[in-house]
Amino acid sequence: MAFTESCSAYEPDTLARGMVRAILSDSITAFGNVIDYGRLHMYQSFGAVGSMATMYQSLLVGEPELQVWTRIPQPLTVSYPTAAFFNIPFPVTVANAQGPLPGVLVCYSDSIGNYARGYTDANGEVLLDPQISVPVSGTITITHHNYVPHQGGIEILPPQGPYILAEKFLVVDTLTNQNQIAEAGEHLFLPLSIKNIGVESAQNVVATISTPDTLLNLFVTQHSFGTVDPSLQKN
Repeated sequence: MAFTESCSAYEPDTLARGMVRAILSDSITAFGNVIDYGRLHMYQSFGAVGSMATMYQSLLVGEPELQVWTRIPQPLTVSYPTAAFFNIPFPVTVANAQGPLPGVLVCYSDSIGNYARGYTDANGEVLLDPQISVPVSGTITITHHNYVPHQGGIEILPPQGPYILAEKFLVVDTLTNQNQIAEAGEHLFLPLSIKNIGVESAQNVVATISTPDTLLNLFVTQHSFGTVDPSLQKN
């Protein structure tokens, strides 16, 4: 928030008191609404003549939907697919340490202008349907008051053929300090999990690892997964 020019102390102080009251007494947490509440409080205190100049001088410089935290933000536990298909809604679930979290805002967006949003229900679930018909990499953004925001990626794909994704890999250093961190001088195993999210079986699937780093020695560079059927995960 900023002022376009200097002004007397009384009106801005009253505006600030109204903003604090909005947050602490009326549980208004969107910053744009907090400022409007402060302006209303100033208007009620000084009337149109006394508050009009400050009303126009006080400007919101930033995002009006920005949430004002009122306690230490907590982490969100989220779940959604790494890929979805054209014109087929996909689920997103959100929870906290106590269980499913309702009323969480979940948004999808991408670089070509597609956008969808929704709020989680009592089970912490929401179905998003961005109605996309071209392949694109999208972003999932999840926000809730007093929680750390989450952002992640999702691929939107045509519903045909196989499609293999690397689901996850682990760093296993059981021969040394077992801290699951790749450190100098260690012998590491990297178990890889893949999943076929397509609609047809993938034949002769082979994973290859390589590196341009001359300080790393690779003893096994390929692994064959064979045939991976739709929705099947292999390690």
